[in-house]
Amino acid sequence: MAKFFYVAKDRTSRRQQGIVESLSRETAISELQQRGLFVLSISSLEREEPVEVGKTHTFSHNGVRGSDLALFARQLAVLLSSGVNLLRSLEITSAQTESRRFYFILKSVAKKVESGFSFTEAIKSYPNIFGYVWEGLIETGEASGNLGDILNKLADYLELKMGFMSKVISALIYPAILLVAGTGAVFFFSLIIIPKFESIFKQFDITLPFLTQLLFNFSNFMRNNFFWVIVLGAGLVYAVWYFFFKTDVGRNITDRAKLHMPILQKFFRIFYLERFSSILSILLDSSVPLAYSLNISQRSIGNKEIASLIQTVGDKVKGGSSMSEELKKSGFFPPMIVEMVKVGEEVGNLPDMFARIAEHYKKSFETILERFISLFEPLMIVFMGIIIGAVVISLFIPLFQLSTLGS
Repeated sequence: MAKFFYVAKDRTSRRQQGIVESLSRETAISELQQRGLFVLSISSLEREEPVEVGKTHTFSHNGVRGSDLALFARQLAVLLSSGVNLLRSLEITSAQTESRRFYFILKSVAKKVESGFSFTEAIKSYPNIFGYVWEGLIETGEASGNLGDILNKLADYLELKMGFMSKVISALIYPAILLVAGTGAVFFFSLIIIPKFESIFKQFDITLPFLTQLLFNFSNFMRNNFFWVIVLGAGLVYAVWYFFFKTDVGRNITDRAKLHMPILQKFFRIFYLERFSSILSILLDSSVPLAYSLNISQRSIGNKEIASLIQTVGDKVKGGSSMSEELKKSGFFPPMIVEMVKVGEEVGNLPDMFARIAEHYKKSFETILERFISLFEPLMIVFMGIIIGAVVISLFIPLFQLSTLGS
């Protein structure tokens, strides 16, 4: 009997993967089809190269998505837990990915492992892809010999994170559509509608009101400089984005603004508390030491000001201090987190406590986001009403003057 790793879809189009034992590849495919599965690919665990069923290997995208990482972690966990060695597992999973870039990254990681590097050392070559959480968990899994189970937990964490971010993106789609529609309406009026009214008014000897003349001047400026408005506007947006998100000075300003501006403060505070709790939950549940977990969360949090606070807490914990006391002293973490961490320290169940904290802040973040969307929608409608109302009034005042002259 030979072992085969398969990727398939069931009757509801849900993706499944696993290990099947059979006499041959054809027999394995037949057995999977009898279970109601449509086999996408199947690989012999004894052979060097995977063989795909029904098609040659193709890529659907170039970038590395969260779904690519989650699927890779899950597949690798299945293979390692089934007794397949790491190098062979990497070769098989690289053949399953739909990302062109990720395919070559996994090939490179496999070559490093084959050359004698540890898995942790191999993925450190790609910090922008795998990140500090991956490094900490993989290092712990290799040291404990429990890499398969830890990768399963990592896959669970990545899938929960994807689900959470999917809800955030879905909630922001409608406001984004309103914003684009509003901007498009302004351009449409400026380039198409207003010039027609201007040509009509020029045929009559009337003095245009200030608001109407201002509107015509704006329309003429947009028509005469449309290309430069687009180019300079895009350049300005890129320059502002680059300064605030890519330079050290700009990122410091942005990080402080997220935590201290009245409108943004609560929104981002809850977002970072959820991220901090989620990261610590998965790390501690995977038996990563507390001090090291704090170090990883500090590097993964994405805000320099909060990272500095976590680093201070981590340094104190290394020295033997209580984590709950240090969190309290930081002034950033609310009493609820401090008390729950204190209870977790007393009963020895910190991973579960941080999982509960993370779940609480996920729900809080979703609630705040819904309130923001419900507030943004009427504000955008009012803003559009003001813009369109101003345009209509500017065009109708001269029309009233013409009707008066005609009478």
